[in-house]
Order: sequence, then structure tokens, then C-alpha cells
Amino acid sequence: MLKTCVRALLAAALAVLMLSALAAVAALLLYGVVLALAAAILFYLAAPEDVRAFWRTLHAKTDGWLARIEALWACVRGTIDLWGAAQMAAAGKTAQTDEADKPQAGSAQSAAPDAAKAESRQPAELSRTESPRE
Repeated sequence: MLKTCVRALLAAALAVLMLSALAAVAALLLYGVVLALAAAILFYLAAPEDVRAFWRTLHAKTDGWLARIEALWACVRGTIDLWGAAQMAAAGKTAQTDEADKPQAGSAQSAAPDAAKAESRQPAELSRTESPRE
């Protein structure tokens, strides 16, 4: 019983020690980040005018690049939208044509002529989505 109590106390003490070590490391990392940020601000404020001009020019060029990329993306998106609309229109037109070609449920036509027509089509007449039946 005494052994288990001692083990539990040692485990608790070790856990507290590990958590305090973790907190100390996190504090040191945060301290380093704050110091690096302060140094960067001081270097920028103490920088000569030509260095500031370089940063302004770099900022302007980066903004220009991003604006061109956004314009290119808008053009690509518009092209894809137009292509998709054309494909959807073609698919809708094909679906309407297929529905018009289907025989009525009450008609006396059989499905055999439709099968004969499908088999007699040339491979060039097959659309890209259809595959020839083997």
C-alpha cells in the first residue's frame, strides 16, 4: 500500500515537473518571437530610404502579380463556365431528342427496330461517351 502511494506521489511530481518544463520552453519560444518582432520593427524604422523604397517597390510588384493572377483566374473561370454551359445545353438537346425518338407506351412499335438501328450505326457516329458494344 505504501509502495503504491509513493509511486502515485512520484508520478504526480514527475507530471508537474514535466508540465513546468513544457511551460518554460513555450515561454522561451514566445520570448524569442517577441524579440525577433521588435528587432524587425527597429530595423525597418532605422533603415535608410533606399531600403524602404525597395520594400515599397517589392510590395507594389507583388500586388501587381496578384492582380494579374486574379484576372487570369477570372478569365479561366469564365471560359470553363461557358464551356460547361455549352455542354449542358448539348446534353439537354440530346436528352430532348432522345425523348422525342422514343416510342409511346401505347404504340404498336417494337423495340427490335431500335436495336437494329443502334447496331447499324457506324463507329464514327458514336459519341465520345458511348462505347461500341462487343
